Amino acid sequence: MRKIEEEIYTAVLHLSPVSGSNTVVAPNKMGGVACWLHGNKVFESWVDKRGKRHCSVDDCGWATSTTRSRVNACLDGWGASWRLRGRACDRVEDRDGTKVPVSSMPVSSDYVEKALKKARGEKTSE
Repeated sequence: MRKIEEEIYTAVLHLSPVSGSNTVVAPNKMGGVACWLHGNKVFESWVDKRGKRHCSVDDCGWATSTTRSRVNACLDGWGASWRLRGRACDRVEDRDGTKVPVSSMPVSSDYVEKALKKARGEKTSE
């Protein structure tokens, strides 16, 4: 992991601000953080009124290795079991190897978790 990704990971984990190398992470008013890459919001996390954690990722039309690495550093800091994969940021992959295609951005953590369960043949609650 590169230094900027380590800083992003720590900032998301501790809900603290960091900036550098074209990336800014800042706490938001919803109990989470947002991450911008070249001024595009590529990650946002929040806590709902019930205390459940959520996140959303978006390549903002820039499906590059830099976008993917910044988003994955955010996801790691957030504690997600999945990562953005593919040359075109076109799928997510869980740590157990389960893959789910992503047809459009942004993608929410709720959607990904349900899709991964469905891909594994597990029941999902609607």
